[in-house]
Amino acid sequence: MPPKRPENGPNDEYSPTSNNQPSQVSRPSRRNQGQKSLQQTIQPSYRSSPTLPGPSTNPPSSKNSKPSSQHSSKGKKNTFAQAPSVTSITLQDLEQCNPPVKLRSYTAVILEYNSLPPAAADLYEKLQSVPHALIPPTLKPAYDVDTSTPRKSQPPVRDREYMRLDEVPYPAAVLPHLKARVDRVVKAAAWNHKQEVHERQWGALANSIFEEFALWPSYQGLRILNTETCTIAPSELHTRLFEQKLQYPTDTNSNVDRDEDDNHEGKDGRGKKSEVTISKMVDWCLGLELSPQEDSLVSAAWRQINYWNEHSLNQSLSFIKKTPLFADVEIKKTQQSSNPEIQLAIWGSGADQKRKHHGWDTSMPMPGITIEGHTWRYYLFTKIGPDLVMLGPFEMGTTATLLGVWRIIWHLDALIRWGLTDYRQWFNDNIMAWASGLVNSSTGSTGKAKELEGQTAKLEINENS
Repeated sequence: MPPKRPENGPNDEYSPTSNNQPSQVSRPSRRNQGQKSLQQTIQPSYRSSPTLPGPSTNPPSSKNSKPSSQHSSKGKKNTFAQAPSVTSITLQDLEQCNPPVKLRSYTAVILEYNSLPPAAADLYEKLQSVPHALIPPTLKPAYDVDTSTPRKSQPPVRDREYMRLDEVPYPAAVLPHLKARVDRVVKAAAWNHKQEVHERQWGALANSIFEEFALWPSYQGLRILNTETCTIAPSELHTRLFEQKLQYPTDTNSNVDRDEDDNHEGKDGRGKKSEVTISKMVDWCLGLELSPQEDSLVSAAWRQINYWNEHSLNQSLSFIKKTPLFADVEIKKTQQSSNPEIQLAIWGSGADQKRKHHGWDTSMPMPGITIEGHTWRYYLFTKIGPDLVMLGPFEMGTTATLLGVWRIIWHLDALIRWGLTDYRQWFNDNIMAWASGLVNSSTGSTGKAKELEGQTAKLEINENS
């Protein structure tokens, strides 16, 4: 009588945890048989240049496109399911990547590069100009009541912490609601800190602040996205690092893969130089909503491209692919081992690679935010020559105090206004113009398309030279 299959075992092969199964009985499923060949058949090439017709001249290795559940047949190699932990990668490692990502303070950037690019300098000035006095003066009576009530433990708000009335950008009618939101954030953040909650609980608190802006008419066009499951794709956009292969702690939640030279591998997997491709998600993103007309134009442009892995406006092929992203957010609870700056740097590098591939302007900065418990900081990714510079960190505020939450709100106000104006203009002039050129070229109006192709070809010639 054949051994009985366990009820929760797979349908096509014996479960290795079954007590009734002999160790030598192992039948590969029909689905797994030929999986590699099927994958090689349906995996399209990612063109080395968007102006090149036909198949890619440098098709991706099948190892890069290997799914996380499939292991190599040659020895015990690192795959997406058994990869070196991202915690083992440092900011110094990222400076050796292709492309290099360099964390620098404002002073260090001026000393090393003499100046910031104009677009990055403009956003830097807007964020640095957040006033020190942050509370609207019309809320003074309400705060006086809060501090004078015996049951309230809130310290009194000093007069110097109230801003001038002409500096308040919001209608007086919304200020009581905004005050209630700030009070709830302070209370919830104190509870989070006391209970040592998971980082997703801190993410829910951050989202409550983001959503406050999405409700106001002056911020129409803002989209808030939870991107915890959105990976950088395709793999050609991953950050790449050459290093001597070492033993790393494994991390099943990190997307780190290696292209290795099979002919030079030792028995223990050591002593071999390999290329590490690094991909990492961030937790939240702020982006733009497309109008129905813009959505249709983008879809029409993608129909002119046979490579589905280029059908995205950003560095991911997930559900966010039709959302232009202008700010990224990485969240960690206090004193967590992994560095949120690493995730932001890897994600920002993918965005830079995406712009470069299509010939889009790379001068527009890419802001990033890290949240570690109470503390909020912001960074500006900007392209200076061949380097992707991560400018920062800059203090954005803290949810530990009333004034700190108001400071976060004013920084977000400046950042979102920039996204809905300056970044929106850059998006229209670059990506929407690119989409229009593709559609017009298919209908006979090739002028704009040829102009865009010429710009891309010129960019490639300059890079190759």
